[in-house]
Amino acid sequence: MTCVNTARARRLASGIALLTIIVTAPVDGVRAADLFDDFTTLRGTVSGGGVRWDGFQLGGHIGYVNSVTDFGHATRDSVEKIMKITTIESEDPPSEWQVLGKGSQAGRSFGGFIGYNWQLDSVVVGIDAAYNYTDGITTRGRGTLGPGRVVTTSDGTTWIVDIRGRSRLTIQDYATLRARVGYPMGQFLPYAFFGGAVGRFDYRTRTIASLTSGATASINEVTAKEGAISPGFTTGLGVDIAILPNMYLRAEYEFNAFLELAGILPITHTGKVGLGFRF
Repeated sequence: MTCVNTARARRLASGIALLTIIVTAPVDGVRAADLFDDFTTLRGTVSGGGVRWDGFQLGGHIGYVNSVTDFGHATRDSVEKIMKITTIESEDPPSEWQVLGKGSQAGRSFGGFIGYNWQLDSVVVGIDAAYNYTDGITTRGRGTLGPGRVVTTSDGTTWIVDIRGRSRLTIQDYATLRARVGYPMGQFLPYAFFGGAVGRFDYRTRTIASLTSGATASINEVTAKEGAISPGFTTGLGVDIAILPNMYLRAEYEFNAFLELAGILPITHTGKVGLGFRF
């Protein structure tokens, strides 16, 4: 066993010596190691003073999305149908009562981005467009007001109101268009961004409501849509870290708020990591 280990050690030492000779030996007056100087992408990490951030940017990212949805007005349109001409709706509108509350759910996302940077004296400004596909993150809301919530209006009428509902929202994907400004610090480029967003959602809400004042009016309705589009805005912070002259790592936090969809108000908090290339 000692002989075998000694033989392996000798072969390893011989290999290291041979590699040293190859790398340091002159080839037509130039060391072999100098041949790599023509290939900037093979020369390891970037020194702090020589990083450039201008030019076209292209990359991909993965993320973790926390979807937070306010279902407070999801029953509004259905309830308003049976109460819109009543005194109670004009004085204390049941259609505006918060029935379902909020829901949250987390999931994964992945996508890509493309953009352009301009490097000025002390800052880097840029613009990028990004696409983010989720794994179908679904939030849910459920609630009841009643049974038998009693309201007396100014005309002396007593109203008995019952409202029940349940709702769900699924975010399929979203895209953003962002303006960015960053402050280069050697290999690091911390930045902030702000821009527009548009998301694609599926939603479904069931509302069961009744209104009693002498006579009774009721509704049992489902409101649903697939592929509903909602615009919004995006903002957040991030940092790019140069690892090669034309390659960088990216870490980012992104906040997105979208407009209401049938009384449902979605927002997302996303943490991303990615890899980008400069051209």
